[in-house]
Amino acid sequence: MKNLYGAVDTATESFQTQKENILQQFSDLAEELSNKLESLQSEFEDVAEQSKSGAENLTQNLESQAGDLISNLTSKFTEELMGDLTESAGGLTDALGFLKDAGEESGELLDGGIGDIVDKVDEVTDLIEDIKPVLDAIQTVLA
Repeated sequence: MKNLYGAVDTATESFQTQKENILQQFSDLAEELSNKLESLQSEFEDVAEQSKSGAENLTQNLESQAGDLISNLTSKFTEELMGDLTESAGGLTDALGFLKDAGEESGELLDGGIGDIVDKVDEVTDLIEDIKPVLDAIQTVLA
């Protein structure tokens, strides 16, 4: 019977030792899982911060590029418009000058109603001559 009690005591001690080993392993496993979970959470926070920063940078870049594009288009349109206006005013001045010259020649021949037209053409030509420097100045300022 002593052998039986000895075997039972040995088995009990062995089970106790195995129990302690298993409990220690579970404790170690729980600690390791906790550490890995904290590390994973930290990595997710880093990724989220990088994504937020990248989105902010992208938004700023898009806003800047849109502003530059609008500015460039406005400048180009204004320059072309002012150039066309100035060019058209010059052409109109030349045409009215030609008309004035022709009117003067005709006025000498017909002297009367055409003389009034020539006077009006002179007035219009003078107005255009007065406006042309203003258009040139506007074009210079916008350029």
